[in-house]
Amino acid sequence: MGSSKSAQALMTKFNYEEKDRTVWLIKPSVDTRDGADTVYSRVGLSAKAQAISPQDDIYEMFCEKCRNADVVISDESQFFTEAQIDQLRRIVDECDIPVLCFGLRTDFLTHVFPGSRRLLEIADSITEIKTICRCGRKATVNARIGENGQVVTSGSQRIDGGITRGGETLRTIDRLHAGDVVTVTLPAESETVEPIDINIDVIYEDADLLAVNKSPFLAMHPTHNHQGDTLANAVAGHLKGEGKSAVFRCVGRLDKGTSGVVVCALNRYAAARLSGNIHK
Repeated sequence: MGSSKSAQALMTKFNYEEKDRTVWLIKPSVDTRDGADTVYSRVGLSAKAQAISPQDDIYEMFCEKCRNADVVISDESQFFTEAQIDQLRRIVDECDIPVLCFGLRTDFLTHVFPGSRRLLEIADSITEIKTICRCGRKATVNARIGENGQVVTSGSQRIDGGITRGGETLRTIDRLHAGDVVTVTLPAESETVEPIDINIDVIYEDADLLAVNKSPFLAMHPTHNHQGDTLANAVAGHLKGEGKSAVFRCVGRLDKGTSGVVVCALNRYAAARLSGNIHK
């Protein structure tokens, strides 16, 4: 942290785009500190990114949505699963597309993140982004500091933004104490696809779930061959018409030529609860 890795990821994106290259910028959906679909650097740079949930197959998403990309750039790559790192490698090997991953090697307890471990095992090349410690020497690990100034040696690997204690924003280095009143505010979500008014067969809907009877030959997600005529666009249009957040969160997927029921989560909580109960 504090090594400008996100800034370098965004500058790399800019360099590619300045040469008229198409960039697919991605990040793990679990990193919501600056918004689920935004890569942000403390120097002020930011860009929209594709949020990748733990159950997503990145290779399949690339083939369906961004096959015309010239490069894949990933921020906060340590939060990807080991399987997703292998999927990124598959993009390199089978599609001949470079994949540039930016992230941390270890957490504040010096434990290697599972995603980072797999990256270190299969990466074609590794570049260390250096920064300095407060003591003026090279920084080699992350530290989480408590309110008493002591290094914290327990806790979660990840602390998100949008969390306040007693009305004051919590930082990554802050430690909670008994009696603290903690408030979690989820960032507002932006539309993941363009809402289009397409008639769909909704067979069930409540505050958390939407079940749609998908017709055959209706693509699930927008691709270079399908822009605006997909189930994702139709569901987003349906939700927007009801005054709901036009975010497409399908649980599982069906091939374009396959009909059947597709279940969509209507909020983050439902998506998280469902993701662990769907078996492919």
